[in-house]
Amino acid sequence: MDNDCDATTDEGVKNTYYRDADGDTYGNISNTAQACSVPAGYVSDSTDCNDGDAFVHPGALELCNAVNDDCKRRHLGRLKRGLVRDACDGADSDLCQEGGYQCTSGAQTCSDVTGDSVEVCDGLDNDCDATTDEGVKNTYYRTRTADTYGNISNTAQACSVPAGYVSDSTDCNDGDALVHPGALELCNAVTTTVTPAPRTAQARIGSGMPATAPTRTCARRVGTSVQAEHRPAPMLPEIVSRYATDWTTTATRLPMRE
Repeated sequence: MDNDCDATTDEGVKNTYYRDADGDTYGNISNTAQACSVPAGYVSDSTDCNDGDAFVHPGALELCNAVNDDCKRRHLGRLKRGLVRDACDGADSDLCQEGGYQCTSGAQTCSDVTGDSVEVCDGLDNDCDATTDEGVKNTYYRTRTADTYGNISNTAQACSVPAGYVSDSTDCNDGDALVHPGALELCNAVTTTVTPAPRTAQARIGSGMPATAPTRTCARRVGTSVQAEHRPAPMLPEIVSRYATDWTTTATRLPMRE
């Protein structure tokens, strides 16, 4: 109607609408229509960047397809959840997400080119597998004495030597600091070298037993140290018996002195 009676109708009061050819409710700013109400095929929005594709419009899911799906100026490599800006792990043996998804010529790629993150013994999960120091800890052995030799049956896994442990496992008695590889052998029920003493002529007349008992050289403990010691070597029972019998026989053969 010509409400102001100037021979023109709706001059200056019509609205601008935008063609929505793909039906995504977003219009093409380059294709407009003036009307008092929305014409068919038009919308009041003018932000569509591709009116020939209903999946391309503001707010659409950005895909890695070399297309500006969400109509934002920076679109390549700017992806939504599961695509870009999410961390990713590259083609290496670790599980560390050291890169991010990106689009390259329409293909989704991961920017992680750091290589393998190897597990080391430092209390950290270096390879990102939710476990710490797996397979890289050292084995140490319990020592209850100060001899620096450990018990192979009592171990601990650690990155560094725990208190009361050593790296050696050759102790045969972890309850005695003087018993360990390389220690001085003591006279303590362990037989050592026996050296016989010279025999007298009279002793040779009988059974051949030495006039004096043989001796052995070993060591004894004095406090926490050891000292050399010479002890008579024990004679076997049968030798002692022969020694007594032969001396009796010899005595009967010797002339009596007046």
